[in-house]
Amino acid sequence: MMMENTLKDFSSNNIEHVLYDLKGSTVQREVKDQNAPVLKDINYFRSHSCFIYMTRENKVRLIDIITKDL
Repeated sequence: MMMENTLKDFSSNNIEHVLYDLKGSTVQREVKDQNAPVLKDINYFRSHSCFIYMTRENKVRLIDIITKDL
């Protein structure tokens, strides 16, 4: 859901889109095959060129969701 919300309004032919299944944990959260369709938390942490682009509205929504989840 996070990827859908954060990337649906962002499109560019100059950006490589990579999907991550982020759970906020590092326990068994790595995909060894870097060509897999979906990577995980440790893959994201080790990525040096990964950014999440989102609109201001989606940023506010994400912060609200994270705050309620605490």
